[in-house]
Amino acid sequence: MAGERLRRILAETSGHGAPAAHLCEVSTSIIGVSGTGIMLMSGDIPQGSLCSTDGVSALIEDLQYTLGEGPSSVSA
Repeated sequence: MAGERLRRILAETSGHGAPAAHLCEVSTSIIGVSGTGIMLMSGDIPQGSLCSTDGVSALIEDLQYTLGEGPSSVSA
């Protein structure tokens, strides 16, 4: 199922001028969630949020970055 989702996401995002923002939007509908966000990482270190689909997703991304906890963080 994950492979099919990845295939659909890549197909939906090819050829768009703002791929990150479009990836957030497409992922929401394909994965079947209410919001998504993309966090930039450098190795194990979060560098900040690239995009989010709504205010709740933006808040979650910000909290994960600020607190260093959550799905987008790695504990040392």
